[in-house]
Formats: sequence, C-alpha cells, structure tokens
Amino acid sequence: MSVSHCMGRALKIARLPVGQWPDEVAKLPEDCAHADCSAPRSCRKRIGAYLAIQRGILRDRPAPARGRR
Repeated sequence: MSVSHCMGRALKIARLPVGQWPDEVAKLPEDCAHADCSAPRSCRKRIGAYLAIQRGILRDRPAPARGRR
C-alpha cells in the first residue's frame, strides 16, 4: 500500500463503524492519480484489502473478560 497516498484514507475510514466501511470504500476512486503507487494502482482495491484485514482482526479479537478492569 502506498503509505503517503492511501494510508491516510484507510485510517480515516477505519475509525468509522465497521458497517460504514463498504460505503466509504465504494466512494474511493478506482484509479490512483499518483504515479508512484505500486500495482494494483487502485485506491479502492488497496484500501478495501487493508480494511478486510482489519475487519478480520476485529472479528477474531477475543472479547474482554467481564468484571475485570
């Protein structure tokens, strides 16, 4: 992922509720306008892939123990 171009957008979307992620990703451009991005040069695909990994991490994270602080 191109850290300088795509990561800021990915992190901004990741701060939203997970249910909003697909709609936000759909708003992203298909082609990246920056020549220094590596393949695939699609903001939508890159950020979608990053968020899919994050969604898996959130899903697999154990629930906090109740009654413990």
